[in-house]
Amino acid sequence: MNYRIFLNGYRFSTYNDCIKLLIYSAEQSDYIVDIEGFEKTTPYSPAKNYILLKGSSKEIYSDIIIDFDNLLINANYDKAITISPSTLETSPLPDAVHYWMSIGAVFKIISDLSPAYVTGYLLEKNMKKELEAFNLSLSRLPFAVQIAVNELMTDIE
Repeated sequence: MNYRIFLNGYRFSTYNDCIKLLIYSAEQSDYIVDIEGFEKTTPYSPAKNYILLKGSSKEIYSDIIIDFDNLLINANYDKAITISPSTLETSPLPDAVHYWMSIGAVFKIISDLSPAYVTGYLLEKNMKKELEAFNLSLSRLPFAVQIAVNELMTDIE
């Protein structure tokens, strides 16, 4: 399958770690990966990126929006899976643990991606809370996110 992933967030170091691990996992899963960054308009603007994961020759894409900090308030995106603290039934945490929960949800949705690289990174850095949040999302998704995933997958077939 092919995926278009739109990301935005404020906690730049955690944001960058999440993106790097997502890209590395996708490359190791034989996806063709293309990433584009958007220019920041002010020093306090969130980081915004677009990642294209191409895994098949079909020109059909599933859209995933990862809103790490609930920046897209009341946004309605048809035909897109939105992952944010509110859709994951949590709130943004000061230590950015919720970023790892969001990335875990992406790995749950895109089953071709191996979570081993993220798990290894978090274990190596001794990031226990982050690993717990990541694994929590890998084990279950909230019902609303599951419905969005199922609807998107049936539309593609």
